[in-house]
Amino acid sequence: MIQHTFVDRVEEMKFLEKEYQKHDATFLILYGRRRIGKTEILLQFLKSNNGIYFLASEEGTRQNIEAFSDQCSLFLEDESFHNAQYTSYENLFSSFVHHVNFSRACQKGKIVIIFDEFPYLISSDRSIPSQFQKIWDTILSQYPIMFIVSGSSISIMESDVLGYKSPLYGRRSGQWRVNPLQFRYLEQFLPWSQTDLVHVYAVLGGIPAYLLKFEKSLPFWENVTANILEKGSYLYHEAELLLNYEFREPGNYMVLLKHDFRANQKNGQDKHNHYIAL
Repeated sequence: MIQHTFVDRVEEMKFLEKEYQKHDATFLILYGRRRIGKTEILLQFLKSNNGIYFLASEEGTRQNIEAFSDQCSLFLEDESFHNAQYTSYENLFSSFVHHVNFSRACQKGKIVIIFDEFPYLISSDRSIPSQFQKIWDTILSQYPIMFIVSGSSISIMESDVLGYKSPLYGRRSGQWRVNPLQFRYLEQFLPWSQTDLVHVYAVLGGIPAYLLKFEKSLPFWENVTANILEKGSYLYHEAELLLNYEFREPGNYMVLLKHDFRANQKNGQDKHNHYIAL
C-alpha cells in the first residue's frame, strides 16, 4: 500500500525555514544516504516557497545545462529562454538573473533554487565545485536567492562540497545531514505490535523508502521474504548497490560481510536472529 504521509522531518523543515527567513542570500548543503527522504523534504519545502527544483543526471554537463534551462524557462514563464544555447552554468545563471521575470519574482520573496544529486555533476566534470564557487560569488549571492545543493554520495559531498580543500568551502550558510527516522515513527508506516516494529527496525532501520515497501496487511516474515529474500525483489541487491555507489572497491567490503555471516553460521546461531540493516 502506498504511503502518502510526510512523516516527521520537523527539525529539517525548521532548519530550512529559518535559513529562508534570513535577509541575505543563503547557500545550504543537504545530504544523506540514498533512500532516506532528502528529495521529499526539499519538495515539501518548495510547496510553500517560490523556486526551482532540478534533479541532476549522469548524462553529462551539456545535457544537464539543457535540462536546467528548461526548468528556468518554466519558472520565468518564457518559452524562448531554453531555446538559447548556454555554453556553461555561469552563462545560464547570468541570463536567468537578468531576465525581467526574475526581477518580478524577487519582489514576491526569496527564490529557492535546488540542485538535487549534485554529485552527478561532479562525477562528469571535476571542475564543477570551482564553477559553482564563481557562480555563487559573482551571481547568486547578489540576489534574494536560497541555493540548496543536495546529494546522496556522502563521500563526494563531504570531500568535494563540504571539505576544506573544496572550492565551495566557506561559501555555505549551513549544512544538514539527514538521518534515518527514529523508531517511534515506524508505527505511522506499519501499525504493528512493538515486537514486530523492533524486528522491522533491525532489518530496515528508519529508511522511509524501505518502510514503504512493506505491506502492513502481511506478517513480518512474509514481507521479508517478498521484499528482501526473493531474487528480483526491491531490496535483494540493495546492500551491494549501496556499497558500489559509495566505495571505489566495494568487493573488499563484501568479503568482510560474507566472512562475518559465515562466522555466525558456524556458531550455530539461528539466521532469523541476525539482521543486516540495509
